Amino acid sequence: MARLILAPGWRWSESAKPTELTDFCEHNHLGYCVSGSLEIQTSDGVRSTIRAHDTYALPPGHDEWVVGSEPFVAIEFLGTASFGRPRSRGSHALI
Repeated sequence: MARLILAPGWRWSESAKPTELTDFCEHNHLGYCVSGSLEIQTSDGVRSTIRAHDTYALPPGHDEWVVGSEPFVAIEFLGTASFGRPRSRGSHALI
């Protein structure tokens, strides 16, 4: 479990893609949005928005970006253990 804070202007395809080396975010995300707003677009073009007090489950294969001038703050129960690791492809930390 982790608190996720993404600054205004953050976008996965610009901020994380160069490190993760995949075309789209390949993490499963399960969380609760505390504040802010995050736009999601799947690899097949479907778009949705996560807003304050929303719960969310995102499958691998998406881009995501912060909307507006407020940081996106969320509690994630799945998806952050491997965030930002090269070629992690959604794999979680090994025990």
